[in-house]
Amino acid sequence: MNKKLILLYFLILSVLQLNAQAGNTVYSFLDLPASAHLGAMGGTNVSLYDQDINLAFNNPALLSEDTKNALGLNYTNYLAGINFGSAIYGFNASETNHWALGIRYINYGQFQGYTSDNVSTGTFNAQDYAVNLIYARTLSDKWNIGVAFQPIYSHYEAYSSVGLSANVGLHFHDETSLTSFGIVAKNIGTQITSYDAINGDQAREPLPFEIEMGITKKFEHAPFQLTVTATNLQRWNLNYQENDSIATSGSVVNMLFRHLIFAIDFLPSNHFYLTVAYNDRRASELSIANIRSLSGFSGGFGINISRVRIGFAIAEYQAGSLAYHFSLTTKLSDFGIQ
Repeated sequence: MNKKLILLYFLILSVLQLNAQAGNTVYSFLDLPASAHLGAMGGTNVSLYDQDINLAFNNPALLSEDTKNALGLNYTNYLAGINFGSAIYGFNASETNHWALGIRYINYGQFQGYTSDNVSTGTFNAQDYAVNLIYARTLSDKWNIGVAFQPIYSHYEAYSSVGLSANVGLHFHDETSLTSFGIVAKNIGTQITSYDAINGDQAREPLPFEIEMGITKKFEHAPFQLTVTATNLQRWNLNYQENDSIATSGSVVNMLFRHLIFAIDFLPSNHFYLTVAYNDRRASELSIANIRSLSGFSGGFGINISRVRIGFAIAEYQAGSLAYHFSLTTKLSDFGIQ
């Protein structure tokens, strides 16, 4: 294992943490779950060791020999008529060099435009797109490191923006202890052109930079695996900002749990999984007082039918506000396509 590469990785994380900015960001669609399994696991995961190539959207180090010739197609029926999706394909240059090419999009729907005098200007659409070029290198039988580059294009009516983002990830997997660990610095980059550049405003807004870390433990004598994912490690206080000052209410325990997502997979066979997860921050910020709901909870399943894995997940954000995730993954080599 190349210890210098791992040391360099943690040095990059420490520098980025010191430069992380709180506040409003652009291209927040990058934080949406790219697949059904990620949606079922509370929205994100960086440690799960699986043959699901869609996991590389979150941690590029999860590319491996197992994702060679793998294809993933994903679609989500989100909130308020919004829908988003992704596609990804993996290929290997050698046993230790792994690549994938993906694309993500989100369609916010169709809107009616008006002038300041309330005169209709017709309908317009709003979309975001990101292309993903992902590379991972196997350092040893336990360690992988990876990076993903993401050119971004955003278009809302007459306004558009271009950006560039990168994810850097590290992953550890030990077959003996059935334990996996991952850490990722997400959305490192910049907005190249601002939305209001046509009016001469070149002010650039920050990307939703985030550090995530997770651990997954599979039980040897029971068909379960437990995952704990810590999010937003670059910032302790996750309360909303008000008047440029961050609210400090909430106990230490409450704030700690806002960083954590708990997920458990039931794995009765290699051909089926059932997942349930709890995202405390989602529950704390989106639940409505005095209204019972499953806000913060998500769940889903995956089943292998012939040579295709079908995934489905559902997540409740508020009472009655549900997101539905659908995924299809397969290996083209299973169909004789190399």
